[in-house]
Amino acid sequence: MLLYYGFVAGKERFLRKLDGVRRYARTLDWRVLAMPPRGMRRPSSPLPPRVAGALPPLDVAALRREIASLAPVACVVDCSIPENVPPPEVFGDVPVSWLDMADPLGPRRGAVVRHDGAAIARAAFRELSASLPSAFAVSPYHFRRKWSEERVAAFVALCRAAGRPCHVFAQRYSDDIAERRPRRAAWAASLPDRVAVFAVNDFEARETARAFADAHRSVPRSATILGVDGFDAIPVDEYVPVATVSSVKLDYEQIGFIAARAAAEADSDSDFAIGPLMVVRRQSTRGRGRRAPFVLDAVEAIRREAAAGLSAAELAARFPVSRNLFERRFREAMGHSVLDEILHVRLQAVQALLSRRDVAIGAVHGRCGFGSESELRGLFKARFGVSMRQWRAQHVREAHVLLKG
Repeated sequence: MLLYYGFVAGKERFLRKLDGVRRYARTLDWRVLAMPPRGMRRPSSPLPPRVAGALPPLDVAALRREIASLAPVACVVDCSIPENVPPPEVFGDVPVSWLDMADPLGPRRGAVVRHDGAAIARAAFRELSASLPSAFAVSPYHFRRKWSEERVAAFVALCRAAGRPCHVFAQRYSDDIAERRPRRAAWAASLPDRVAVFAVNDFEARETARAFADAHRSVPRSATILGVDGFDAIPVDEYVPVATVSSVKLDYEQIGFIAARAAAEADSDSDFAIGPLMVVRRQSTRGRGRRAPFVLDAVEAIRREAAAGLSAAELAARFPVSRNLFERRFREAMGHSVLDEILHVRLQAVQALLSRRDVAIGAVHGRCGFGSESELRGLFKARFGVSMRQWRAQHVREAHVLLKG
């Protein structure tokens, strides 16, 4: 039996990581037990009372006895909520890997598997730069977390290297949401027009979108917003005048798979840093289409129909302007051509299908708007530097980014 300790039911990121753990366990014909956290360690940073009281104090001795009684062959310990992570000694001699660990736990044994904060920041910076913003901004996570600090620092460094200003929202980690929202709205009101905001996860992106609404500023016409996680459509409440928020999609299923493998192989000293899958483009990064409103309609049509074979010529014919003017206004608004946007959406669809083991590679091109498999093979290799078969192997089965730390 393989133990996944720290699983939180109902949370999409935990469910996806569990899928990855189970996928690896099936290769060895192992059963997986998903165990929720049994208590909270002393918080490393101030927490609101409702959070600090969410779990009872951790009984280390009792947890060690419980794990010993289960007799797992290996353990994957989810560290994405540091207060829920028990000390390493509770696992005894059982091989352990530490999943989503960013905050140091002190002495430990076992591999660490985490998301690559610098790679996430680079993907966000590239995407937000396409809208030709006047300035950049960044919203950290509302609890002090190492992964948030890493993403913020990397994004600010990219802005500095490009000679662009970056405005950082000053979080007060002891604030609750009611205290934080007025301050965030004031911050949103103070930012320059056409600002591009990087929020370190989708929750902060949603709160940032709400702050712009509270500040009576339109998204995406006055600001573009990009989050991180890439879950299915992010619901936004009635205060936010956008349907969904764009996001850097993380590969939660793959890090679950790698963490399970590292635990099973008793990997003791590796640091696996996993980059993001792709950018999921939604309404909040429609760029500067406010200068040519038909561009926004064109982008929406591309995101709906590109995988069905929509061409640039067919799209241009829908609007009462010449094709040359349409292409020029689109490039001015979005920072790239109509064909680039169509190919981006099609390749997103390709990656989504390649992530599914039940879809044959030879069937992908026809379901994503490409005329032939050879056309798709050439474009995919040029864009990602690997073949579709290699990409599937890297992101669905075995390979990973390995950093020694």
